Amino acid sequence: MSKSLPTISIALATYNGSKFIEAQLQSLADQEHLPIEIVVTDDGSTDDTLERIAAFAKTAPFPVHIHRNAEKLGYRRNFLKAASFCTAEIVAFCDQDDHWRPNKLHRVAEAFRDPEVLLVSHNAAVVDATGNFIRPLNPENAFSASIDAMDGSPWEFPFGFTTSFRTRLMAFLPLHETSSDPYHAGELLGHDQWVTLLASALGRKIYIEDPLVDYRLHGANTFGVEKDGGQSLLERMHLKIEDRSDVFGRLKQAARVNADIMTKAAAFKGVARGDARRATQAAERWRSLSELYALRTLTYTAPSIVERFRAVSRLAGLGGYNHAGVWSFGGKSHARDILLGVLAGPLITRLGVRKSDRDAGLCALSPLPSSEPGLN
Repeated sequence: MSKSLPTISIALATYNGSKFIEAQLQSLADQEHLPIEIVVTDDGSTDDTLERIAAFAKTAPFPVHIHRNAEKLGYRRNFLKAASFCTAEIVAFCDQDDHWRPNKLHRVAEAFRDPEVLLVSHNAAVVDATGNFIRPLNPENAFSASIDAMDGSPWEFPFGFTTSFRTRLMAFLPLHETSSDPYHAGELLGHDQWVTLLASALGRKIYIEDPLVDYRLHGANTFGVEKDGGQSLLERMHLKIEDRSDVFGRLKQAARVNADIMTKAAAFKGVARGDARRATQAAERWRSLSELYALRTLTYTAPSIVERFRAVSRLAGLGGYNHAGVWSFGGKSHARDILLGVLAGPLITRLGVRKSDRDAGLCALSPLPSSEPGLN
């Protein structure tokens, strides 16, 4: 292990993962930059996942700490519980069924040499159950290599299995229970969404273009990606005319919740002055975004065409269709809101042309801004 690189803990959340867990664990032991520990939190496995992990722990080149949850937490809380037990400078989330390339932790640790960097993510190779390559997870040049605080898309987040972050973000963990997932009503933010929310507000994010993990699709993933990575022509046409007023409403509420979280983070006990200042600025940005979504919702749902026109005009006046801003909707959305909102909003709503909750959830998992409902 290179002494000049930061230490890394692996947060591994498990649940009935015996089929692939041994291969995953071996890939962790084969890392060029070894972690100082693996922290396992198991969410009630009924197979022999824990027995296989315990056997690995006997010969592992690092400590393996196993925690059995007294009650089922769900993947969101389970991953964050694992992270809360980690003691290194950096936490790397780890799924139970993937395979890490040997240089993953070394590349990630190198990116964290910059003290401003709070989160690092990377590309991956999507493979089938036997490890055969299907496609890259993300297209080439899909993301900026470096994004400073509050400069990125508000809803963009990397998949958890590609994500590592500074352990100090865990100081804000109590606030997670107040969060709200805009794509899954009544749920808290996912572990990856949560650390991205904090890192986006408080520091810099780094994206590594190279694939550092083989992401295994095997039919039993908690969440997955499409094998072909795209949408059909019919799906794209449907996306153009769907009623998104309910999505805008959820995003409005989620932005308001995020603003409240950032306000509380700024006043958190022991928070550094710089973090408090950035959290306060982030709260203002999220609050403003909530107001934009409130207006955009009215563009489709206000009872009269005059009210809908006033809403879209107000939205334009506030910079809601600014071409240059990633926290706005863009020119194409301006035209869409006039045609499908101001002019045809009631008709679209009555026809019920909307995405299902399942589809909305899949869009949320895509890190590409172009596929985020509500931003186009």
